[in-house]
Formats: sequence, C-alpha cells, structure tokens
Amino acid sequence: MDQTSSYIALGVIAVYIGLMIAIGEYARRRGERTAEDFFVAGRMLGTFATFWLAAGTWWSALAFLGSNGWFYGKGITFLANLFTNAFFGLLLVVLGVRVWRLGKKYGYVSPGDLVEDFYGSKLIRYVLAAILLIFTVPYIQVQIMGAGYIFEASTNGLVPFWLGSLVLTLTVMIYTSLGGKKAAAWTNIVQGLLLTFGIFVGGAIIIAVAGGPAAIVHKILQLHPELLVIRSPTLWGVWFSFPIIALGGIVGPQMILNMYSAKSERALRVTGALLPFLALSFLVAMYIGFSGRILVPNLSRPDSVMVVLLMKYTPIAFASVILAGGLAAAMSTIDQQAHAISVLVSRDFVWSAYRKISQSLQVNIGRLAIIITLLAAYFMALQSPAYIAYIGAVATSGTAQFLPILAGALFWRRATKEGALAGLLGGIAMTVYMQFFPPPQLKALGIFSGWWGLLVNVPLFVVVSLLTKPHDLEKVERLIRDANTPAEV
Repeated sequence: MDQTSSYIALGVIAVYIGLMIAIGEYARRRGERTAEDFFVAGRMLGTFATFWLAAGTWWSALAFLGSNGWFYGKGITFLANLFTNAFFGLLLVVLGVRVWRLGKKYGYVSPGDLVEDFYGSKLIRYVLAAILLIFTVPYIQVQIMGAGYIFEASTNGLVPFWLGSLVLTLTVMIYTSLGGKKAAAWTNIVQGLLLTFGIFVGGAIIIAVAGGPAAIVHKILQLHPELLVIRSPTLWGVWFSFPIIALGGIVGPQMILNMYSAKSERALRVTGALLPFLALSFLVAMYIGFSGRILVPNLSRPDSVMVVLLMKYTPIAFASVILAGGLAAAMSTIDQQAHAISVLVSRDFVWSAYRKISQSLQVNIGRLAIIITLLAAYFMALQSPAYIAYIGAVATSGTAQFLPILAGALFWRRATKEGALAGLLGGIAMTVYMQFFPPPQLKALGIFSGWWGLLVNVPLFVVVSLLTKPHDLEKVERLIRDANTPAEV
C-alpha cells in the first residue's frame, strides 16, 4: 500500500467524520434546549429512527470486528449470537413497551427515575446509577479500540492506533455533546445504513476472494478442523453464556433511554421484530473469520482480520468506504453509551439530589459527563486487549444485574426496595468475584460471570422481598397496571 492510498483512505474517513459533526450541529440547532429534548429526544423518535438507534446500540464494533476476530481465533462458538439476537429482540418487545408506557405517562428520563418511583428509595437509584456507569465505560472502550484498529490498518499506519482512536473519540464527543439524543439518533441512521452495506458487501467480496462458502469450509476442515468443533467444557460454557449479552444489553442505560425516546409502542414492537435479522451478519462474520485464517493465518490482532483482508484484496477507495462502516459500528454505540452516562450523572446523581437546578444546567452537566467519560474510555482503550468481544461480554455481565429489579418494577407487586438492593449488591459482588477471582473448577466451565451474578441476584431479590413489604402498595400496583395496559392509539 503506497502513500497515495493511505491519503485516499484518510480522505474518505475525514469526509465521514465531517458529516457526523454536521449532523450533530444540525441536531443542536433543531433542539428545544430542554432536559427532555437533550436526554430522550423529546420522546418523538419514529419507527425508522428507533430501529436504527436500537441497531446502533446492539450492532457495534463487536459485530463488525469482534465477531470476525472470534471466529478467526476460536471458531464457531460465536454462532451462539444467532440466538442472542433473537432473544434481544424479544426482550425489547416484552420489556421495552412497558418501560415506554411508564416513561410516557410519568415523564421518566433516566433508569433511576423509574426505579426510585417504584421502590421508593434514592439509595437504590444511586447504587444502580453507579453500577451502570462503571460497567458501561468498558463497553465504550471496546468501540474506541475498534475504531483505532480500523484507522491504523486502513491508512497503513499513517494514522497510528492511538491517534485514530483519539480522533474518533473527539468526533463523538463533539456531535453528542452538541445534539444529545437527537444527534445520536440521526447519526445512527447514517451509520446503520453504512454499517449494513459494509458488513454484507465487504463480507461478500472477502468470501468470494477465499473461494466461496463451500471452499472455505473445506479448507478449514483440512487446515484448522478445531475451529468447527465445540469440545471443551469451556467452549460449551461460552456457547450457552453468550445470551448474557442480550440480558445486559437490553437493560443497559442506553437502551432504557431508547425505550423512553420512541414516539409509540409500535416503534418498539417493529424494532424488536426486525432486530433478529441482524443475526445474519454473524454468518457473514464466520466466513470472514475463516477466510482470514486461510489467507492471512498469523495475525497478531485477530480483531483486525476484516480490515486486513479488505486492504489487501480490494481497491483502496472501495475498502475505505467499507471500513467507514466499521467506524460507524463503533461510533453508533459510543455516542449512545456516552450520552447514557451523561443522563446517569446529570439526572440520577445531580438532579435527584438538587431538584431545583435548571434544565440548562442539567444539560451542561450532561455534556461535561460525556467529555470525561470518553476521555476515560480512550485511555482504557490504549491497553488493547486481544479480543474485544470478550470485553463486551464482561461489561454486559455487570449491567445484566439490573434486569431482576426492572422486571420486578414491571410485573411483581411484592418486589421491595430491600429485596432489590440485596439482589443487586449480591449479584454484582458475585459477578466481580467470578470475573476476577473464580475457583479453578468453576472457571473451567467457561460460564460468563454475569450468569453467576444472576444466580445470586434473583434468589436474594425474591426471598428478601417476600420477607419485607413494598413501600407504597397502592402506588406499586398502579405502576404495574400502567406498565401492562396498552397505551391508547
């Protein structure tokens, strides 16, 4: 790859970045400068925007880069995500429409608004916000890493990993702090379309270069048959553990905000029905990973396999456009998660403690939180662990501990603040323990830490709730009734 090709790739990326910033500025000018507008887009996102917003949250650098890298290095285990995608769509319909109903009726803006109202406890609100914040930052790290890989490979090192990551971090920082949720939604439409084109068109070309699906499988059987077998307890455990990504993803703060931001129940129902079709991308990713194992068998960074193949086997201008889809995958998740953290900080910590602060101050605090969060995630990304898919699973294991509390607020009249707090703290403690200090016998099973956390979380939540009383039974019953009563059309 010569210097001219590097500059062509850099030019394509620069145009893309400029477009994202312009959309952010347009969203700022169209905004109403209220907390509700900045944090949940005035609850006016239609079906098209809601779909691409949810897709951008769910379909990240994990799909564009991490899945390819996992298939390259570990084989077919990652196909468990076919089920995970369908599960995520189902959860969005079951939980999402109910969260939307409560948000619409009671003006909820953050996850903590719903939780505090149902359980009657500021402490739970603060603890939950802190946990969601802590476990969301590593997922932002994943996306920044993916952007850095793409930048470095597509420019043949002209823009190194650290600089490419920094440029994308600053880009997201600018347009998200300018336009809030509307900027995230509108950029996600562009990013989602570009990402779809990148995965399927880029993937089709790579598969063709490697000889087609049948030839790829035949060569893998000859050269690396272990990639097509799930043998060890660890790999079986991982296979069944991947749905934790759906559980953690659906209750991540960015998805709760997506639920609040939708204009109607229908927007969420249609989105939930369409999201499983994104699972087709993992079949493409499998063939990309296997193609890479055949064509470039000794990659030091497995997650860069698609980038390397595109740069090696397609014209630079075409490859650059496809790789812009990879940047879209990363940015469409970074912006939403950074925005979600701004809501946690501004709404769940500051506003909940000082209710008299103005809406403009809430928005400015949110903007500051975006800046600090993205800088912290950027410095974490510089550590560059081998598999970005693994970090995503770790992050969602933590956020998944919110699920029992949310389900209780939507369906169970006997859920109490004592039970919620006991389950949440117990689940997080077990998740952290099994992540960093697991007994060798349990670690060998390969089960993600979030499942161990839920095994502690759910029984504690149920038992302690049954031993205590709801803070306001009349209010609890009203909220559950409202959550489960379809909104008037």
